[in-house]
Amino acid sequence: MTLTSILAREQCIITVLPGEGFAAPNIDYKRYSGDAEKANASVSTILDVLSMPYIVDAFTEHDDRRTWRSNVLERHPHIDHEELQRDALSAGNWGPIFMHLRLLGRYEQRTGTPNAAYLASTEEIVQKVSMFTPCTGDEYVTPYDRMTAMEKYDFVKDLKSRVHNALRQLE
Repeated sequence: MTLTSILAREQCIITVLPGEGFAAPNIDYKRYSGDAEKANASVSTILDVLSMPYIVDAFTEHDDRRTWRSNVLERHPHIDHEELQRDALSAGNWGPIFMHLRLLGRYEQRTGTPNAAYLASTEEIVQKVSMFTPCTGDEYVTPYDRMTAMEKYDFVKDLKSRVHNALRQLE
């Protein structure tokens, strides 16, 4: 039984939507000279997160989601924990994206002729990241946490598109 078919039977799951399957940008990594391998790895990491499906659930509290995930893994030991974590709506999966976008920006700066369009688009993305940052006075709740499941889906779908467009600026 596949993860998607297992999730389809779970009452708390609204739907599972596939990732977009964005194409890898055609980047000339040679321009990064000593950073070429690291730049390629950063792009691969970003594309991996962009390919993740959306597991839209009915949970309003993350602790409930965490408990549910543990229960699913106990009931279905053949499911890989990592596979269950591959959810584009999981805010924790976005941390590496932002780090790798910044690393690519650093590699751009080192070329001597940085791509201004890429740098501008990543700054725009970083502004959206504030949705994942805890609200003032409430260290555990973020604006993203307060969104409905479908608002999160729309937000992340838009964010994925912006990140992919930023990568395409490097072509």
